[in-house]
Amino acid sequence: MNDNADKVITSGDGWNDEDLSPVRLDDAGTAVLRQDARMLDRVYPGATAGTALAFTFEDRSRDGSTTLTCNPVPSSLPNVSQLVGSGQYSVLVWRS
Repeated sequence: MNDNADKVITSGDGWNDEDLSPVRLDDAGTAVLRQDARMLDRVYPGATAGTALAFTFEDRSRDGSTTLTCNPVPSSLPNVSQLVGSGQYSVLVWRS
């Protein structure tokens, strides 16, 4: 802060004078999410019964009323596409 107390940010998350925190306090002081929970709560393989060869997931989070698909199943994998449908999914490929 270069000894300038006027530069100390005490509101929001204090990052570059922006508030990019995933949570905020509502009027009652309760922490509430700013983003879709599906975007913040992501699946990840903590352990596998062998060596992980590939992993992917699709959380299908929302932007307003629009469902986002950031990782669509390739058309060359129709069986995987049929398996996961239009919901959230994760795929882990491993070799034991």
